[in-house]
Amino acid sequence: MFLAAATVPQWVSSSFPYIRLVLLILMVLLSVVMIVAVMTQDANSSGLGAVSGGTDSFFGQKSKGKTFEGTMKKVTVGVAISLVVICLLFCVTQIVYPASMS
Repeated sequence: MFLAAATVPQWVSSSFPYIRLVLLILMVLLSVVMIVAVMTQDANSSGLGAVSGGTDSFFGQKSKGKTFEGTMKKVTVGVAISLVVICLLFCVTQIVYPASMS
């Protein structure tokens, strides 16, 4: 038995199933948003220039972030970071209060 599960107050431990459900729904929604964001991006191979010795710099185009492609890349990064954080929170709720204890 995990030590932290014994120190969690009753009202918190009774809310873990609802917290896990909300986190699971958020993971599904963020996964769908991630799929849509990736599918709407253009398939360009300019990022592969570093493999073959290309000289594409990070600051190559100043207005790249204001285009639709730049916006979608920012959305993709933001959703990916949010998805990782929510997945970690879901794992923490599993560790602190396993489903077998309920």
